[in-house]
This record gives sequence, structure tokens and C-alpha cells, in this order.
Amino acid sequence: METDETEQEKESLRKLLDEELIQSLDCVDLVDNMIAFAKHLFDKREFLSVITVGLKTEDKLEEMRNELVKREEMKKDFEILDNFRLQRLVSAKSPEQKEELADLEQKVQKLKGDIESFGPVEYDNAKINKWVLDITHYTVESAKIENIEDQLRQQLILAFKADTTTERWDSVSVISFVVYLRKRVIYIVDLDSCHVL
Repeated sequence: METDETEQEKESLRKLLDEELIQSLDCVDLVDNMIAFAKHLFDKREFLSVITVGLKTEDKLEEMRNELVKREEMKKDFEILDNFRLQRLVSAKSPEQKEELADLEQKVQKLKGDIESFGPVEYDNAKINKWVLDITHYTVESAKIENIEDQLRQQLILAFKADTTTERWDSVSVISFVVYLRKRVIYIVDLDSCHVL
């Protein structure tokens, strides 16, 4: 009875700590600082906290990757619209065509302003992939220690997406096979326990 209450209290404190960690990490802008914090927690053997920090860092990295994609799409849209504008500039003769050209000019200028409003970026996909590999190193090791197989598999897949090497694929497939075997063994044990007289 006391152990159940103690476990519930530990779980409650763990959830509270995770919430505080997540709120604190919302104030951290630099991914390098988040990774350093995960390393610090890993060194202190706070493995569940490492996983929490790792997941929050991965969310931030995904946002950064999405921003890069959005920038690239806007640049492509700008080039297409500007080329179309230049084509219309050459062929515009009637007042309606000149009016259409003026609208295109406004759209091109607005899109150009939107692109410039982003400002410079200090990272690219290669840098994001390096950060992903750095943070997944700590979350993979923490998930192994805490024996959280789903998190382990998810982190290994994320690392594989960042670095598609045969070695990484082998680690993903081995973990997936181990998880499959454990589920099968549990199923067989449960099946045998049902047939015991």
C-alpha cells in the first residue's frame, strides 16, 4: 500500500518536474545551450529529464527546419513571380496588361519584403542534422538506461533520418527486432499461463 502511494508521489513529482523543465526551455533560444543542458543532466544521471529536454530540443529543431523550408519556398515563389513579371513587362501593351503588371509589381515587392523580414539565418540543414545527432545521442543512451523501448526506437529512427548510414540502420533494425521478440515472448507466456491447470 505504501509503495503504491510512494510510486504515485514519485510519478506526480516527475510530471511536475517535466512541466517545469519544458517551461524553462521555452526561454532558451540557443540549441547549443539546450544540448549542453541535456549533457549536464546526463552527467548527473537524470535520464528521464534528459529525455524531456531532448524531446523539447527536437521540437525546436523541427521548427528551425520548417523555417528553412518556408524560406526556400518563398524564394522559389519570388523567382517564379519575378520571371512572370519580367515576361509581362516585355509584352505589356494594352492598359489592362499594364494594370496587371502593376499588380504583379506590388506582389513581387511584398514577397521580397517578406523574405527580407526573416533576416539572416545562422544554420542550415547540415547544422540541424548535427544538432539532431548530438541530442539523440543523449536521449538514446537515457532511453536505454531507463528501458523505454518506444522512445529508444523513436530516437534511433530520428538519428537515422539525420545520418542515413548502414550502421544507424542496423541499430534501428536490431532494436525493432528486440521489441518484437519481447512482445512475442510476453504473448507466449500469457498464452501458457492461460492453459495451466
